[in-house]
Amino acid sequence: FILGILKFFDGNERALSIQSLIDEIKKNKEFLTLETLHEIHPSVVVDKIDRNYSPITVEDEEKIDELRKQYLPIIEKLKTIRNKECAHLDDRRIDGTFVPNEVEKLINTIQEMLNTISARFDMSTTLWDHLKDEAVDGVNFVLDNLHRGEEKRHEEIMEKWRRGI
Repeated sequence: FILGILKFFDGNERALSIQSLIDEIKKNKEFLTLETLHEIHPSVVVDKIDRNYSPITVEDEEKIDELRKQYLPIIEKLKTIRNKECAHLDDRRIDGTFVPNEVEKLINTIQEMLNTISARFDMSTTLWDHLKDEAVDGVNFVLDNLHRGEEKRHEEIMEKWRRGI
């Protein structure tokens, strides 16, 4: 989970991050015209869209950057966890933790960033509201399995020591 969420904010140009998505849109801006939008989505009424259509604007980028800046502290905490406990497995555990509510807010912010791009890029009215639900479901799945596994382990220990083995 941590590795996945951090890819979204990765500075490496090869990473599938919000910045690489913005850069790709900007790189292909000349091809992403109002006419192309209409060809892809015939239901879009071209006459009602500003003739100066752009798949992304400076304002969109500024909004996304401001959203990212709000969460730099939690992103840095997650990077520390990734580097020390997930990617490199340091000998000793790191000090400090992160608050799940912060991560939930970060996921909501990612959804808002993607909604900003979608709304401008293809006039989408579909919201990226499933990310949080999928993350919560995934974490609950892992925790449920850990809980069931711990119960089973406890049963096996009790059975083993009842028999005197």
